[in-house]
Amino acid sequence: QVIPSFLLNTVLVLIASRLDYIILSLFDRLEEIGYYAIAYRVLEISLTVITAVITAAFPAFSRQFSESRDHFGDSVQYVIKYLCSWI
Repeated sequence: QVIPSFLLNTVLVLIASRLDYIILSLFDRLEEIGYYAIAYRVLEISLTVITAVITAAFPAFSRQFSESRDHFGDSVQYVIKYLCSWI
């Protein structure tokens, strides 16, 4: 019961995440879709790195928030500045 639901969800997410390629293929040349795919891949990699940093920092943020909200704010600002400089 769970596996068919999970499989259906995975297929639907895959289709939804690549729907832009399908629509572009109806209107643009294959070369232009390739440029779009390369640019989109760079965006995906950037978002993956940002998500990894935030996920790794989350336990420390939680601990700092419970111990000292002043240090929490400083830490969050530091991570945001770091991520913005990376982009």
